[in-house]
Amino acid sequence: MIYLLLLGTLLRFFTAPDPFLHEWDERYHALVAKNMVEQPWRPTLYADPILPYDYRDWSQNHVWLHKQPVPLWTMALAIKWGGANEWPVRLPSLLLSRLAVLFTFGIGRQLFCPRIGLLAAFFHAIHGLCLEIGSGRVATDHIDLHFMVWIELAVLLAIYQARQRRYWSLIGMTVCVGLAILSKWLPTLIVLPLWGLLRWEREGGLRASLLLDAALVVGLLLLIIVPWQWYIHTYFPQEAAWERAYDLRHIFEPLQGQGGPFYYHFNQIRIVYGELVYLVLGAVAWRCWWRPQVRYGVLALWIVVPLLFFSAVQTKMQGYLLFTAPAFFLLTAWMIYGLSRLRSTAARPYLWSLLIACLYLLPLRYSVERVKPFRPAVAPEWVVPLKDFTARLNDTERHVLFGEPHPIEAMFYGSSLTAYPQAGDPPLVRRLREAGYRVWMRQELEGRVVYTAW
Repeated sequence: MIYLLLLGTLLRFFTAPDPFLHEWDERYHALVAKNMVEQPWRPTLYADPILPYDYRDWSQNHVWLHKQPVPLWTMALAIKWGGANEWPVRLPSLLLSRLAVLFTFGIGRQLFCPRIGLLAAFFHAIHGLCLEIGSGRVATDHIDLHFMVWIELAVLLAIYQARQRRYWSLIGMTVCVGLAILSKWLPTLIVLPLWGLLRWEREGGLRASLLLDAALVVGLLLLIIVPWQWYIHTYFPQEAAWERAYDLRHIFEPLQGQGGPFYYHFNQIRIVYGELVYLVLGAVAWRCWWRPQVRYGVLALWIVVPLLFFSAVQTKMQGYLLFTAPAFFLLTAWMIYGLSRLRSTAARPYLWSLLIACLYLLPLRYSVERVKPFRPAVAPEWVVPLKDFTARLNDTERHVLFGEPHPIEAMFYGSSLTAYPQAGDPPLVRRLREAGYRVWMRQELEGRVVYTAW
């Protein structure tokens, strides 16, 4: 297990050092987290908006409630410790992603055996989407990574609680569910039927103790999640109401062009987990039907319910189902383990060996494609002049930058800086200078980017 953790750590730190913020959605999360260093209870994108803004536009507004606060708070703590640069933004995700490999091993060992746990942990350690999303390279980035890790830890604690009936594990599970809700939102509740199914098996049916523990879980969960919801609806009512309505619109509308057919996610799992994933799902479906056991039902439920729900949702993105990834790793490991045992008595063992090899190699191929070990990321041309400019800014002054095509990144790198992509008109510039701002303009002269004071 130590070697798997080392492998997972090396792969994660290989994908993390991109010397720029990624466009979707890392730059927005990074800027809001940076602003939360000073005001943790007031998440803002444009901390000092100079121009009018539309609170309904999450990419340009002031108070920013587009995501839940827990991942942003962890990033803010890292930025406070390490400064406003890329590494602190990604560090919480890197650490949590590494721990998630250990959680996968723990679930596999508890449900099956240590060997299946190790195989599942291997698939988690090398998984391409986990590596990319934890380093901010693809959309939904650190938010969905935090979401997956808290759900996985909650499932692990649910297994312990169902078997040992300890209240520390019940409370820990509930806290993790609450943290997952405050990382993404209500799909976290998939943990509760999984826990109920495990308890049902352990107690041989519905018992009063299960109902009492369920009431405790619900009560504690409300204590965790309600205060933040009450707070934002009290102090930022129009923004909070708009974001909750916007969340619901994901179900009925393909927002921001992120639509697709009903089978979008069914097709996507082939890419994310390897083409033989359908064989794995077919095998566990047969196992649940022919000789049902709760451990298979738990993993099947973990996959099938979110898969069907998000297939019906009109807005579709690959990161939405990331929190089901550990179940895919565990079932793939279970199938390899079973095929390895069958191979010794099979008439044509080489066919079984070929199938096992493909179950290993297809996810490994996807990992190589996503990590791109032979093509390290190169910073775009705009990064160096922007960082040079923001490094020269005087922290004691307030600055406004016009004509900057990357305003979110500029405000992240620069202190006391407000940036806009449009040019400033002379009357506005005059008013800003009279108000004590130092005004800058970005220009391209003879192929060079120049920042000049206005």
